Amino acid sequence: MSPKILEVYNVQRSGKLSLLNVQEPTPKNSSKIRHLLISSGYSNWDTTQIENVAYKPKHDSNIFGSKSLLNSNDVVLTEPFYNLNTQYWAQAWTSKDRLNSVWKLTSKKTVVFPEALNVSASDDNKCWQSGPLKLKYSKETGFSSILPETIGDQEVSDTLEGFFFSPNVKFGQSRSKNSLSVALSIITFLACATFAWNYSMQETVNARRKPPIIYENQLRTISVFGDYQNHISDGSLSSVEFDQRKGSVTLIFVSEADAKSFQNKIMMIQKQKDAPKLKINKNAVILTVEVQK
Repeated sequence: MSPKILEVYNVQRSGKLSLLNVQEPTPKNSSKIRHLLISSGYSNWDTTQIENVAYKPKHDSNIFGSKSLLNSNDVVLTEPFYNLNTQYWAQAWTSKDRLNSVWKLTSKKTVVFPEALNVSASDDNKCWQSGPLKLKYSKETGFSSILPETIGDQEVSDTLEGFFFSPNVKFGQSRSKNSLSVALSIITFLACATFAWNYSMQETVNARRKPPIIYENQLRTISVFGDYQNHISDGSLSSVEFDQRKGSVTLIFVSEADAKSFQNKIMMIQKQKDAPKLKINKNAVILTVEVQK
């Protein structure tokens, strides 16, 4: 599914997809959907291989938190998924507003899956158009990645005809708590109120007698995103790296063209006093703030 196109498929027992028809997404035809694949325009994702085979993250862990520009209160995650065949971990994330735009068109029974982590192909050469991006399936990871712009002669399918669907990674829809859950929460709170009050008062007295040592551990470059994230085009950013010691943040774009486009957009901001220093190296843009000694 993309903002203007709803492709309807038949799923065979093998998981192979057969295109039935193409429609414009409306509340009427979307309300009957039970399984919905959303294109790359609705979500971000990443994969990684972790050497520690005993690694088992919690179901709500954000294993790619450093690569997301979204506020923690605004991000919606899939559970981390481990591919036993390739030994790669994968996770997708998106904003609440973007996902809510999908929920409004569908019913509560609809299960939403990100295309990149649930669509596979028979070989590594199979590519398809997913919203604004072109995706390529990788047998090495068992998931899909963005097809680089430098590969211009790669054949790209306009639909998912002939590809395979495996319902592995999904977005969970938040639901309101029932009255029993709310009542239990209130009872638990009241039962702990006296203990919490006495404990907090004791902590206050101890803190005044012996103030705790406070260390400066602020990641200053986080604030840079507040000024620059609106200038980053959707789907153009590949990853983000922080260096607390140097006071720098490196934005790694999908292509050199995207990096240059970002540089051109923020040239006026760079002229302002106290603006971070900017350096571009191929598809990487490095923003550095002054580190106080």
